[in-house]
Amino acid sequence: MSLANRSTVVFGGLCLAIVVVAVGALTVGATHIPLSELINSFRGGDHFIHQVVVDIRLPRIIAAVIAGAALGASGPLLQTMYVNPIVDAGLVPIGAGAALGAAVGSAVAPGQPVIACVGAVAFSALAAFLLTRTRATGTSFTLIGVAAGAVATAALGILVSIPLFSRGRSVASWLFGSLALADWHSVVIVTVTASIGALVLLGQSHRLDAASLGSMSATLLGVSLRDARARWSLAAALLVSAAVAYFGIIAFVGLAVPHVLRSFGIHLHRALLPCSAAAGGLLLLLADTAARTLMSAQEVPVGFFVTLVGAPILVKVLMRVAAND
Repeated sequence: MSLANRSTVVFGGLCLAIVVVAVGALTVGATHIPLSELINSFRGGDHFIHQVVVDIRLPRIIAAVIAGAALGASGPLLQTMYVNPIVDAGLVPIGAGAALGAAVGSAVAPGQPVIACVGAVAFSALAAFLLTRTRATGTSFTLIGVAAGAVATAALGILVSIPLFSRGRSVASWLFGSLALADWHSVVIVTVTASIGALVLLGQSHRLDAASLGSMSATLLGVSLRDARARWSLAAALLVSAAVAYFGIIAFVGLAVPHVLRSFGIHLHRALLPCSAAAGGLLLLLADTAARTLMSAQEVPVGFFVTLVGAPILVKVLMRVAAND
């Protein structure tokens, strides 16, 4: 099977899986809704069932897919931009920077979520750009990124412990992610912001392919990495920031899905980026469905379930890197 056919099949399969899981997710929860009642709810049907489906579950499911897609697409972008296979927005300060910006924006303009998103984009873009200025590579870059991410996360934890900055959300929902507050307003803003990030990436696949070969090879191929990385930093910030501003830091989505897809032979970015978006949407939808249904007494932060998938993949990648060294 050719690369184009393989990527088309994988992308189509992921999209089909999203639809199937989404329908199943609409039926499960504190109130079980049979499929027949689910269909009737879109025709009017029982008012209570209609509210549960249309006002609570459906926006949350769409938010999970869109946020997961944005985080998933950011993974191969960041890994190529920093020429490092174990970079993820939630592990380096890009995710925590976005959350810090959102918290500060919320304090500056309470009740104005757009300002919070602007703050998230600004802080996240700054963090992404500053990381490109480091001369470290390989393990050194990873350690610098993780350490900076830990500092930003600690600062976020302290900041959101103050009611002025928390926006009524728990520290756990900021640090480990939660889609419990997803509504149609957040769906619109996250979708618009992520879409702008995707537009910034249009026509960048060949440059990303060149950058993945290393800076010297990219220069020989006529790609100016300095200019490209500025654009990619903005794209990464737009993809990550709104999702983090509304739903907190959700690590490992961007780390896990590109490596799984690469194991299927999908390496070129024109296929890797859309497939990573679809896989990220599916992963976060599955994780959020588990987070809100597995424990009836309380909801578990969605980041815990994503970590259960992503952390073993991180270990596998680290072992492969160590073996190659």
